[in-house]
Amino acid sequence: MSQQTVRWTVGLLGALFVLSLLACSGGGGGGASGGTTTFSLSVTGNPVDARVYLNGRQVQDPRRIVLPPGTHRIRVETTLSDGQVIAQEFTVVAGSVSSIQYDLSRYRIETNPATIEMWAGEQIQVAATLRDLQTNSVVSADFVFSTRDSSIATAQKVSTNSVQITGISHGATELEITDTRTGVALKVPVSVLNRNDRYRIETNPTSIEVWVDQRIEVVVTLRDTLTNSVVNADLNFSVRDPNLATVQKLSANAVRITGVRLGRTQLRITEPQIGIALEVPIRVLDFPPPPN
Repeated sequence: MSQQTVRWTVGLLGALFVLSLLACSGGGGGGASGGTTTFSLSVTGNPVDARVYLNGRQVQDPRRIVLPPGTHRIRVETTLSDGQVIAQEFTVVAGSVSSIQYDLSRYRIETNPATIEMWAGEQIQVAATLRDLQTNSVVSADFVFSTRDSSIATAQKVSTNSVQITGISHGATELEITDTRTGVALKVPVSVLNRNDRYRIETNPTSIEVWVDQRIEVVVTLRDTLTNSVVNADLNFSVRDPNLATVQKLSANAVRITGVRLGRTQLRITEPQIGIALEVPIRVLDFPPPPN
């Protein structure tokens, strides 16, 4: 082999060695982990046991959070004794800051009413205030309102500190209130009751006892439990076993029961508009007691 060929071979092997080193180091464009630069962030504050979330996922050690490049959302939460959740949110660009200090004990969002329970189809207005616990004074705030599940309840902002909640369907969700100035947030449980549960069918008498061939009249009332008022309704009546007792409708809310044969059955009362129903026990006795 000529001297020139040897020099060419050695040079080629050297070039290949350099390329292999570049490949192992990620092409020379970053750090030791394939060229990806990361940043450290420490999140501390009061209370110390608050839950810390990075982009929606809870972190195990808030003092040592590793951030990839980009913009990230930090949320800190704690649960109050009444079940409400108070939180604070921060938007962080990786590398711009190395630490975040939160304080969930200074500000508190208060609502009126404090708990939200409503019927499907009902609308209520909720007022919110931001209180500085250090001075025990109400401070100005600009709130953002939302519900976690809009299929159960919706939130429509009325003013900077009030919102209208509309019950949509039966279930439980949360009203989340966030002050854009401090980043403090509050989650308030919202319970939407079934519209059918709002109304109650009442009878007089509450249970029916009748002798064979005896006739008694039963008066029925439809009551709105929210207002405790009687609602006009045209009710439907039937008996589970017509061999034991018969039913004759006298008016929109009255019925006559006639005993036919010894046994037990039920008077079924339905309200077709709302769709609620009630079954009242009927006991048919064989014959009346002898006169005194």
